[in-house]
Amino acid sequence: MTKQALRRTVGFCAAAWQASARRWLDGALRYVTATPGLAFRDFSFLEEMAMDELAPAPSWQGKADGMILAFGLREDEPADAAMRWIERGGVPAVSLVWDWRHSRLPVVATDFAAVMTCAAEYLIRRHACDGIKVADVVRHLRIARRTLDQHFADRLGHSPAQEIRRVRLDMARKLLAETALSVGRVAELAGFRDLAQFNATFRQHAGLPPAEFRQRERQ
Repeated sequence: MTKQALRRTVGFCAAAWQASARRWLDGALRYVTATPGLAFRDFSFLEEMAMDELAPAPSWQGKADGMILAFGLREDEPADAAMRWIERGGVPAVSLVWDWRHSRLPVVATDFAAVMTCAAEYLIRRHACDGIKVADVVRHLRIARRTLDQHFADRLGHSPAQEIRRVRLDMARKLLAETALSVGRVAELAGFRDLAQFNATFRQHAGLPPAEFRQRERQ
């Protein structure tokens, strides 16, 4: 059996106007390109396509060995009819969209709880005092700022910016109470960009200036 005969074609089909479609396509393409024995073919569409018994068979029929699907359903589109249309493609399929699910269609979706835990634990809590910003977290996770804020609030009850500030203030309290470092040096090590910002933020949340906090802790 030749090496060419062993190759399998992975198809990808998304609604091309979706903001996330480009990221999904890039991820699928990177995976297939790095995996020996796989080829890639894009079947994404630019306009709404019908998914029912009267519609033409899926464009990937006879052209792919398996499909990655990244499109949802219209409100008037029954899930069972759409599933029968997908099955007419004649190959196994998996969906990346959590908005609609069917018992015969496996779904691989982002676990936002895990993403937020990762963002909080490995990005923010470990690097807040290094001067990390919310924009850095957004860039690392490759998601929209609004999405990050919403899911952070849903999972942890506050925003990423609040988590960064909390970690910095906790470090500042520890340094003030346990070291003889100057207030300016404490501000720097805790990740604040300048002393004025540190003093104002610390007083707002601790109820007293850093120097007075240190004095109180040492009494």
